[in-house]
Amino acid sequence: MRNITFIFPTPIYCATNVCIDIIDNLKKETYDLKNKYKTIRTTSLNVDSSHQTASRSIFSHFYFSLLKNQLQKHVDDFVESLGGYSDRVQITHMWFNCSNKSDFNFPHSHAGSVISGVYYIESKGDSYLRFYNNTYLVSNAPVPNDVNESSFCAYDIPCEKGKLLMWQGHIIHGNPAQTLEGEKIAVSFNTSFITQ
Repeated sequence: MRNITFIFPTPIYCATNVCIDIIDNLKKETYDLKNKYKTIRTTSLNVDSSHQTASRSIFSHFYFSLLKNQLQKHVDDFVESLGGYSDRVQITHMWFNCSNKSDFNFPHSHAGSVISGVYYIESKGDSYLRFYNNTYLVSNAPVPNDVNESSFCAYDIPCEKGKLLMWQGHIIHGNPAQTLEGEKIAVSFNTSFITQ
């Protein structure tokens, strides 16, 4: 008799059609904020990003404030599904990344964030978010000949307009280079414990 037990699952929260009613306003506000705060592009974050220029001040803008409130409800739902914590998990940083053909984001994690996430205001073509199995990145684990659900090295989820994805902050993820023309606007966020 044989048995395989799966331990330490990697939960990824996914919701579709989030804030569709204000998505055009969010897109316009993103362009306004891009002009106001400017964006920075680095060798590892090869997208136009407000991460270093506006990750706290973005909350004060009308449509991003509405978005934050809606995303917080999803954070609360995800935390509850994970079993809850004694302190509340609250969105503390939010920024946007604008990308197009050939742009990418190297594999990384969000150190110190309890729950991290991304919401897509716009996405076209072949764009996806890739989650990596940390085992294959930090050790010499052999890659199986026939990769299956027990041995994924990486897992891709398509980036789609109105989609929200969330995960625990230590999980490594990134965006391979887009191969097709088409703008993607992603709003990323981190959370922290807030003592009540």
